[in-house]
Amino acid sequence: IIRAGFELFETTPFNEITVNDILQKAYVSRGTFYKYFNNKYELMYLYYSNFLNTDILTEFDGTNWFELQTKCYRFGAEHRQFFRNVKDLEGQESFWWFMQDVSTAIFRDIKRHNTGKEQVTTEEEFTIQCYVESAIFAFKQIVFSQTDLPVETVSEIVYKMLPDDYKIYKTCIAKLPSISH
Repeated sequence: IIRAGFELFETTPFNEITVNDILQKAYVSRGTFYKYFNNKYELMYLYYSNFLNTDILTEFDGTNWFELQTKCYRFGAEHRQFFRNVKDLEGQESFWWFMQDVSTAIFRDIKRHNTGKEQVTTEEEFTIQCYVESAIFAFKQIVFSQTDLPVETVSEIVYKMLPDDYKIYKTCIAKLPSISH
């Protein structure tokens, strides 16, 4: 199911993909699909979550932000068609909302860890939102080929915007919740 979904997401605009398309490509029944996923959006989110969990967070030592951010941007550049296929989704089921939600949660976790507080302040939340919006804006510029700058240069610019107290995180962030199949 996962491979079939990923292949479809790389080749077909998301709004044109139906659960039936996934079922046919995966050679599984509707019941099997719904045993693991509530809808095709969960499968789409899994695409990016798997990348973060296996390629990013496992290598994170709390100090290598620039390398990890660059790797995320390269992933966007290498999988442009997937991101172009999901670009028109809006609202809480959109991929961009998911990406923002995940990124914001990671930075909230970092801030809470670094301060020892259970909650972030309004000012900290604002800082997190500004940074995440900037990072996603840069990601979109790379994915949609709206900049001639190399990935590393874009990553360096965005990295400079990251407040210093977010650049050090001594214990590895827990993996994102993922659906096991």
